[in-house]
Amino acid sequence: MGGERQKTLLPVLGTPMAGHVAAAAAAAKPSETIAVVGFGAESVMEFFAGRAVFAVQKRQSGTGHALAAALEKIKSPHGNVVVINGDMPAVTGALVKKLVSGHGKVCGAVSIVTSKTDNPRGYGRVVRGAGGEVERITEEADATAREKRIREINAGIYCFSMPFLRPALKKLRNSNARGEYYITDLVASALRKGEKVRAVSADFGEVMGVNTPEELASVTALMRDRTNARLMRSGVVITDPQTTYICPETTVGKGTVIHPCCFINTSRIGAGCSVGPCVSIRGSKLGAGCSVEFSSSVDGCSMRAETSAGPFARIRPGTTMLDGAHAGSFVEIKQSSVGRGSKVPHLSYVGDSELGDGVNIGAGTVTCNYDGKAKHRTTIGDGVFIGSDTMLVAPVNVGKGATTAAGSVITKDVSPGALAIGRSKQKEIAGRGAGAKRNKGKKA
Repeated sequence: MGGERQKTLLPVLGTPMAGHVAAAAAAAKPSETIAVVGFGAESVMEFFAGRAVFAVQKRQSGTGHALAAALEKIKSPHGNVVVINGDMPAVTGALVKKLVSGHGKVCGAVSIVTSKTDNPRGYGRVVRGAGGEVERITEEADATAREKRIREINAGIYCFSMPFLRPALKKLRNSNARGEYYITDLVASALRKGEKVRAVSADFGEVMGVNTPEELASVTALMRDRTNARLMRSGVVITDPQTTYICPETTVGKGTVIHPCCFINTSRIGAGCSVGPCVSIRGSKLGAGCSVEFSSSVDGCSMRAETSAGPFARIRPGTTMLDGAHAGSFVEIKQSSVGRGSKVPHLSYVGDSELGDGVNIGAGTVTCNYDGKAKHRTTIGDGVFIGSDTMLVAPVNVGKGATTAAGSVITKDVSPGALAIGRSKQKEIAGRGAGAKRNKGKKA
């Protein structure tokens, strides 16, 4: 893929490929999830921290060897094991559930997912007998010229019964062109034991693996179109689907309008909202009737009903905007709570702060939250009016109903209902203005 990054961590619609695969696997409600890691193990483990058990494949000797590493983490002799390649981000939870739900009804050992494609290069071929039953899976490196013409491919998704899997894995051999232990050889092993192998068919786009930048672009476009089509069928208005990228795990309420060039990753957006154009939303929750306007960024935030941000607003992680709150143009808010109906209309920074209800923040206001060593908080009570260009030097509290004069530097707490003025004294020096300089030396 042209770099040292672990392939499965490359983003598709803002989420690493492996994240999409894990979301699909979760649809089957597994008792535990195991991530087999080898190359780039540290980065994968960091991504899945707290969400998976890790099996380390110290030497990469094939897919069967990887599965054996995973089995060391499974103590139960019963149940089923679902295996999914980590580089197929378009796989859906519906397909995984279909695979699992039918397993055991038709066969007791192995179920696989297959697909058909006009360009099967790079995939194992599914070889079927005269009656249409699966006979074996042949990897491309070992396939004959005739087998390479087969259009049905092995998708890389399996369901194994544990009583079959554990002893069968011990019998795998690496006598093949690549000298690896193939998970696909378990199919032939099951057939030799008289077991039936069940094949579940899937659309190729859903199981397409990613091995090149071109394939990454193709699967991104496929998932974009599939996600947008699903949302539009549910009553979401997407004015330009070709430039709108929404993560499949995102939910959007009816009547919401999403304008061109928007990027929405793993978020929950309520009904009747307006988003964009040119907006980024990541890991956030938006209530009903919210508005995020042109060129704004919302990241790791909660915006309650009827709140608004933008244009050119940046709402950073840890921020909660309560009902009816507003962050206007060129406003940045982080790690703060903005009360009901409170307004930060323009050109201000609010960090590590708590704003009560009905607060108005004048243009150019800054909460000076960092003293060079530590962050400090600013608390602003209900109904406070902060004058333009006020510097609130934290830690500081502004009491309910108080006002700060424009251009003030506030370093001490302000009492409720008081007017705080923190300006230097204005004075004039005659004859020192710009006009006086121009007239210097001229006769009257």
